[in-house]
Amino acid sequence: MGVVFCWEGSFGTRTNCCNALQYRREMNVRRLRHTAKRGREMAKLRESPLYGRGELPIDFTPMTWENVIVGEEMGPVDYDIKVSSHLKHADIIQVHHPWFQEELHLFAPWEMMCGARVMSRWKYGRLNAGLMTALDFHFFKPAKAGQKLLGEVIVVDKYHKRGRDYVLHSTTTKDENGEKLFWTREELILLGEHKGQVAGHSGEESRKERWQEKWEQDGEEAEASPDLPLGFVLKCQIRKPLAMAVSGSAAGGWSKDKWVDNIHSDDYAKSKGYAGGVVEAYMVWEFGLLEMLVNFFGPEKLFTTGMATTKICGPGYVGDTVVGKAKVIDKIPELSGTRLVLATRVERENGEMLNVGTISAIT
Repeated sequence: MGVVFCWEGSFGTRTNCCNALQYRREMNVRRLRHTAKRGREMAKLRESPLYGRGELPIDFTPMTWENVIVGEEMGPVDYDIKVSSHLKHADIIQVHHPWFQEELHLFAPWEMMCGARVMSRWKYGRLNAGLMTALDFHFFKPAKAGQKLLGEVIVVDKYHKRGRDYVLHSTTTKDENGEKLFWTREELILLGEHKGQVAGHSGEESRKERWQEKWEQDGEEAEASPDLPLGFVLKCQIRKPLAMAVSGSAAGGWSKDKWVDNIHSDDYAKSKGYAGGVVEAYMVWEFGLLEMLVNFFGPEKLFTTGMATTKICGPGYVGDTVVGKAKVIDKIPELSGTRLVLATRVERENGEMLNVGTISAIT
């Protein structure tokens, strides 16, 4: 059955246990819940985006608890990732594998996920006063820089937890023929008037008790294989410095004329109790883990069969040194091969946890 690895649930408060049976069950439950939500009354409030391509307006209606409508459908919104932007992103996350650098396949989740791209154009304008707290994503088919992509978003749920307002979205990225490329489920906390760091998102010392198990730092280099033993630890990846990638970030600071209450800016983030502007959660994941996972699974397998869950545990800051870790926790027989399941984590060099989760792909 394999080693059990548990952490606070990615969505809600349940516990996820990743052995073969539980892994299948958890993924099926998530799909069923998503289907059940879709079965409710859906609402498409407009047939085209509120904002077109180009610079988003400064005067806009931000996402708030009151204007989030459960069941609302947004999209499709078309977008593409320019080659120059793609290569810049490669430099930011320090990944120059030929699959990305020469063949120009898009990175994920950053370039393939469409949530912010759709919601900002469709309804909300600049999305800058929220924090990602959990993320599931599934790969179906790779895409390339310059390719036309279509993004769709469904508001799955909204709820109160630990005195905060949360919104749950599902997003689907498709090619221009409507074929599914990438799917995510994203939990977002609305900061609004709340003061202080998000509980479970601050890196406080007491939180370390939830993940007392220590993984050896070194590990070994290997390629994915059903023959690897359970508990096999991959060679850890130490990366620095962590950088910001969101549009508008600049060495000289954020434009206060264009960005208001922006969690990525030092002033606003400090007003919420953080040490500085918070780096995007999916950037922390990519920076800490992506190169390791591409080298382990191979890009073709990862970007066509990959499935991941991630719980955000603490904020990443520009300049951080992060350590990406992964180890084999299960092997699940499937018709097309063996799904190898890894537990993953990204830490600061002092051991503070930034995110924890799983990823799997067919080998």
